[in-house]
Amino acid sequence: MKKMEEYIQSQFWCCFKNNNRSLFDRTLWIKGAVEFKHKDVHNLVTEDVTIYYKDNVRQLRGFNGNQKPLEDQTLSHLCSQNLYFYIQEYYQIKGKMEILKKELLYVIKNDNYPFFKKYFKKIIKNHCIINSYEYLISSLGQELYNSLNEKELKFYNEWKNHGQIDVSEIYLESFTYIASKYSILDDLDHFKMYVHVNEILNLLNNKITIETLLKRIEKRKNGFVLLNLHDKKYTNKVVVHTDAVNIIKNHLEKLENSSLQFYNENHEIKGKSTFPSSMVISGPCVVLKNNFEEASDFFNKIVVCPVTTAADVCKYLDAKALVVDHGGILSHAAIFSREFGKPCLMGCDVATKVFQTGDILEIDFKKEVVYKK
Repeated sequence: MKKMEEYIQSQFWCCFKNNNRSLFDRTLWIKGAVEFKHKDVHNLVTEDVTIYYKDNVRQLRGFNGNQKPLEDQTLSHLCSQNLYFYIQEYYQIKGKMEILKKELLYVIKNDNYPFFKKYFKKIIKNHCIINSYEYLISSLGQELYNSLNEKELKFYNEWKNHGQIDVSEIYLESFTYIASKYSILDDLDHFKMYVHVNEILNLLNNKITIETLLKRIEKRKNGFVLLNLHDKKYTNKVVVHTDAVNIIKNHLEKLENSSLQFYNENHEIKGKSTFPSSMVISGPCVVLKNNFEEASDFFNKIVVCPVTTAADVCKYLDAKALVVDHGGILSHAAIFSREFGKPCLMGCDVATKVFQTGDILEIDFKKEVVYKK
């Protein structure tokens, strides 16, 4: 355990995100990216660490900045045409998933548990393949951005904003069905939040008991770390050992807070404008601390949030501007900003920590900074 902790402290962790995703979602994504890695990706998947705080009051995810998502060996034989074909293949798998979702809902409705297990495992396998494509497409799109023509960029943007699959309904139905079979509906929310994808598969294959699984979930309520390291012992691995969790948490929090120290010294936050502009915009802000928060009125307000998703597009159309903690040049926030001409400063790291709803902010897009007036 000590060797693993020392390794984490020796690496450069960056691009911190308030993740707000269930353990099942995160481990399913890792399983897809790592175990179902696309044959055209020759390097290992970038390492990441996610901290789940007690009672899920916060999540913190960091990536290993010493590792590129796609190394030169992989990039040397890929071009924009590959990106186009990968997205087409992605849509084909998505179509297969849509059929599987309907079939799974049918067997749930008819209470056929043996067939449910069969189709649910198929759903997970195909979702893993989709996740492997998402890793490749997102990473390649980032690398090729400057060389994409208008048609290719539009095709990529449509996939990024509208093409990705929505599986929330089928997983909600499936988890509810499994919970009913094991008489744990009273603990459904914790079951959905804290179960690992491999544990679900082991449960369906009778390799783990529900009692053992519930004991693990109970421990995870106090906080844990999800590791995705190249060392196979710590690939898609949950760590609940208190000392190890605290060491990792303290280290990543210190790195995350380096941006906060810059703000305290300079009274401004550096970001990156999504398109060239000399605008200076000021006004009251609405701060969303995580992806689950809702606000009733964004009209003519500066929205400060951790990250945006495709589902947020309609909500922010009336906003004056966006200030986003996380995201790169091809993030949802950046694409939304350019498509709708909505001024946006992204990659601000700690904006949701230092600003409060009602603060009057000023954004200088030429200097690419935001500060409180």
